[in-house]
Amino acid sequence: MDIGRFKQIAFLLVLLSGFACLAAQRFQIRAFAEPTIIGKDEQLTFTIEISGEKGFRAETPKVPELKDFVFRNMMTTTSTQFSIINGRMSESLTKSFVFNLLPKRPGNLSIPSFDMVINGKSYNTDVVSVRVLDSSIAGKSPSQQARPYGYGQRMPLFMPDPFDLDLGFEPVGEMSIVAIPDKKSVFVGEPLLVTYRLYTTQPVSALELKEEKDFGGYGKEVYSEPSRLNFETTKFKNQRYQTAVIKTLAISPNRAGVIELPRITAVAQIGRMGLFTQSLQSESVSINVKELPLDNKPPDFTGAVGSIKVSESMEKSLVRIGETLEYRLIISGNGNFNQFSNPEYPAQQSFRIAIPVTENKVQAGVSGTRTIIYTLIPKHEGKYKLPGVSFNWFDPAKESYQSFKSVPNNVEVKQGNVLTYISNVFQKDNIRTLTPFNPKHEYKSSKLFINSPLYWMLTVLFILSLVPSWLYSRNKKLKDTDPDLAAQRSSDKILRKYLKQAEKSAMDYSKEFYPHAEKGLMRYLSDKYHIPHRLSIQEKLYQMRLKGLDEELIQKLEEFLKRCQEARYMPGGFNEQVLSEDLIALKRVIREFTKLSYTRKIFQW
Repeated sequence: MDIGRFKQIAFLLVLLSGFACLAAQRFQIRAFAEPTIIGKDEQLTFTIEISGEKGFRAETPKVPELKDFVFRNMMTTTSTQFSIINGRMSESLTKSFVFNLLPKRPGNLSIPSFDMVINGKSYNTDVVSVRVLDSSIAGKSPSQQARPYGYGQRMPLFMPDPFDLDLGFEPVGEMSIVAIPDKKSVFVGEPLLVTYRLYTTQPVSALELKEEKDFGGYGKEVYSEPSRLNFETTKFKNQRYQTAVIKTLAISPNRAGVIELPRITAVAQIGRMGLFTQSLQSESVSINVKELPLDNKPPDFTGAVGSIKVSESMEKSLVRIGETLEYRLIISGNGNFNQFSNPEYPAQQSFRIAIPVTENKVQAGVSGTRTIIYTLIPKHEGKYKLPGVSFNWFDPAKESYQSFKSVPNNVEVKQGNVLTYISNVFQKDNIRTLTPFNPKHEYKSSKLFINSPLYWMLTVLFILSLVPSWLYSRNKKLKDTDPDLAAQRSSDKILRKYLKQAEKSAMDYSKEFYPHAEKGLMRYLSDKYHIPHRLSIQEKLYQMRLKGLDEELIQKLEEFLKRCQEARYMPGGFNEQVLSEDLIALKRVIREFTKLSYTRKIFQW
């Protein structure tokens, strides 16, 4: 072999080894303490942070022997970063193990190296130095601060405290998850809250929820879920326990009989240095669900159950032909907001009544306020007495049906003109003000439009608009080479296709409206904002938030998607009477998204 060929082979081997090193080094390990200078009675946080490409597996590190510190507890956090560069999305993962430590003495102390296992290989963190002063930096000792879990609090007569990790704790004691419903007996449709609590005589450093098993006969939503375990001391089974809320569910039963509530499974991390684990499952808890009484049941009852208050408001009492009038029905309190339909406004000979618009400010579907907006369009001038609407619900506390009947509203309708109609047509941000054409004889002051100053003003404006139209045409031609614009046009075609199918299904009162609407809307938004189609709906919504889209608009989208899921899967969720309302909600969401212009940016979280 000649020398030249040998050099080529050697160069290739060096290059390949370099690539292998780069492939292996796909993550970084960083260990640090905060703060690095503390008082002898204060706590510090020691963090081990692993960051790199998504897909690495990092095992929970075991705490080594600590000569200078007392280990209190540990928590794990995970964050994902997304970036879009030249239309390509990359994803990275950061996993952090956070340890809370207390110094044993003042001086220059050291946190020893921790052993880490990542992707099956062992790694070691650096030794971290901390300076501990003889005085308190914060100005108060831990005895003056609230200590979670009761760690380090001595019991009288020098008896060992089972919650003190500094006494060589071993995992002995009791631990359980208890489901606590706020009611044991309810009516069909009456919502209740179920709180899941952890009770323990062992020091729990972390808790990971694994599974939530359902048994049917109810709908549910998460009412609240704390971001951390906030322990407090209580008496349970005639012993001293530490307890913390894990989560609270809102349950809405939809059938009578005995119903078993959801059971949750979790894994708790306990112990001193070894970080022992223990699997837990909540105990079986059932409730009794009673049928609604048939006696005195109103014929127009729509299924509302709860402690409810109803009020009303009329926008104005004077309106002209061509304008609109809004009547609002406000339903507030605690009830099954997701399980009853809106009452109908009585038909009026002198008014057209549009499909009502619903505005919800409700937590977990069981507590809050729903505003129903009825739009009335006058056809003839005169003085009228509008009856409003009636609404009925069942009050479980009184075990009887309650009714609300609105007070008649006096309204005067005066003659309109062409300007009245045009002024309403241009309010495109509020579809409730769009007014249909009225017969010519209803416009008493009408005249030939070509002879009016408005006609010539519009003509001049049209001629002047030719210049910006030409500029727009030229800019559009330049954008044809832009791949982002091409993607936008493709997404618009897809949207029109599915929207046409959804409208046809709505006209046929078909349940297929909801899958067409959901699929078309999410494919359109995925193409518009360069979001992979393989992601779930929740992950796509998360990506939209990362891109800085308006939170209120995303919440409207979530509300519509939730309505689609309820109509498709929830018993009794499909209702032909609200299909037209859902079609209008779909168009409203689409119109607000199409107003947003796509901006080329590199998004990073």
